[in-house]
Amino acid sequence: MWELGDVFEAFIQLEGYRDYVEFHVTPNNKRMHLHLPGVGGKASDGAVPVPFEQMLVRPAGFASTAMRTRTGWRVTMSVPASVFRVPVFHPGLALRVSFCRYDAAATGEPVLSTTANHPVIAFYRPHEWTTVALKVPGG
Repeated sequence: MWELGDVFEAFIQLEGYRDYVEFHVTPNNKRMHLHLPGVGGKASDGAVPVPFEQMLVRPAGFASTAMRTRTGWRVTMSVPASVFRVPVFHPGLALRVSFCRYDAAATGEPVLSTTANHPVIAFYRPHEWTTVALKVPGG
């Protein structure tokens, strides 16, 4: 997806866990769900790479809607607690998150953007993601 065009990527890890998930959505709502075994799940981290087929989750365990807008496109996602092997999301649950865009550029290098403070463009580095805590709706 990221090699062929625009994609929105969400990286989420429960605080205290080594494994994490990636969700990818394209402007035409094509989806991909990956479950990575941990920080060393990618070959560029110096670890033994995990075969892609072992990371791919089928069917995708999240819902999404992609909508084109006058100026681009937007994504809405819904992720159930079961994706993280917990029965429910509860107030105070800490997550590490990074929401990223890979924007294809017809004239050359893609434009990469992220909510995390990465010193280099490498989205899959959980130690650089933002930690958030869940709140009670309306609280």
